[in-house]
Amino acid sequence: MGDLTGPGHAAGRVPADRECGCDLEQEDAEQKKDAQVDYRLGDARDLEWIGGGLRDVALVPAQSVDKNQAQPLTDGRHPLTVELLVTPKVAVDPRGKAAARPLAEAIETAATERGVSVTDLLGDDGKLAKRLALLERGVHREGDGHRAPFRAAENHAEAAGVDLTELYGCASVAKAREHADACVRVGIRGYDVRRSPKSYGLRSSTRRPARRSA
Repeated sequence: MGDLTGPGHAAGRVPADRECGCDLEQEDAEQKKDAQVDYRLGDARDLEWIGGGLRDVALVPAQSVDKNQAQPLTDGRHPLTVELLVTPKVAVDPRGKAAARPLAEAIETAATERGVSVTDLLGDDGKLAKRLALLERGVHREGDGHRAPFRAAENHAEAAGVDLTELYGCASVAKAREHADACVRVGIRGYDVRRSPKSYGLRSSTRRPARRSA
């Protein structure tokens, strides 16, 4: 029997790599303190805002940085009203993924036992077979560490006649199914929240003021 998480990971805790739609408001409402942001800001009293776009969010260039304003801005929110301005980068919840190798091997075995190709077994005009090929390349690249979103695993298993509970166990499947549609925030705060490739992130919207000669 396989394991949804695979070796080297605590149960249900695996890397996230697929974007999805989820309730960003609930996650961002927590407004947890971000160590990365604090590290970048350092002593905010020694930093000042730069960039003309700051006026769009009621900030004034050359003024000293206020951490209470900088924190929501790094979350893609208005620094004063905390209104969501840009959508953060998100990915499928790690607990909603399955180890890819057992699934790929089970599908190959099912095709062999039926005397058909994997493409014919999966049907769907070859779409699932193409996705399986991507999954297999991920396994080749990452080994047992490669994970597949559980919804994708379900689609492949249904088409191939593979029983996921036999493959991973009832408890693991139930947990993955519970979190299959959930998302987590990924990326670097203050860097992966931008209006466009040309706009400034937080890293380039602050600077240390020039020292004035006496």
